[in-house]
Amino acid sequence: MFLTHPQAMRRAVSQGDMAQALPAFLSFFLSPDLPDAERERIIRRLDGLTAFAAATDAFYRDPPRPAPTAMPTLVVSGQRDWSIPRYKNVRLARAYGGAHIVVPTAHDVMGDTLWEAAATQILTWLDKRIQGSTT
Repeated sequence: MFLTHPQAMRRAVSQGDMAQALPAFLSFFLSPDLPDAERERIIRRLDGLTAFAAATDAFYRDPPRPAPTAMPTLVVSGQRDWSIPRYKNVRLARAYGGAHIVVPTAHDVMGDTLWEAAATQILTWLDKRIQGSTT
């Protein structure tokens, strides 16, 4: 992102405001075949919502150290997500004692053109959890 959007990334890091990096994030996180109208809808939804601390944790904190939970946990990786290495998502799933699946999307799983395939995989996981709790 620094190579393709250096000014936006420098502003984001120097100001501690990841919203400044939105142009860089969008070019990498959204599917390239996403229709323009859908891309604009996502941009309006995301503008200013990315917290610097959350982005720092996602990219630089390794290994993850979540608070213990008994809640069923599913970590979802986009197959075409270059931004968060898959091994980090696997470690996160392990840290929570949860499951990990890979769906055929970019980083923004539900904003991708293949969101329905991702949703089907998530629903399959949920169905197995629900069936297991009723037996």
